[in-house]
Amino acid sequence: MTTYSIVLIECEFLKLIDAGNYIEIENYAVKQEQPLYGASREPQRLKALKSAQLEKLPGCNMIVEVDWSQL
Repeated sequence: MTTYSIVLIECEFLKLIDAGNYIEIENYAVKQEQPLYGASREPQRLKALKSAQLEKLPGCNMIVEVDWSQL
């Protein structure tokens, strides 16, 4: 089963997808990000964010291989 997390870094969102032996990271930009400045310190403002306000950044996906036995 694939699970994922959303992480806010400045005004970009990273979608972290657990794909078993690797993690895929999708990178999204926020359209019209100015209203969200400082929202990481005010989580209630983030709840109003809609998926239509996010734009997937093409060519910015990353795959991180994880050797869980080394952790």
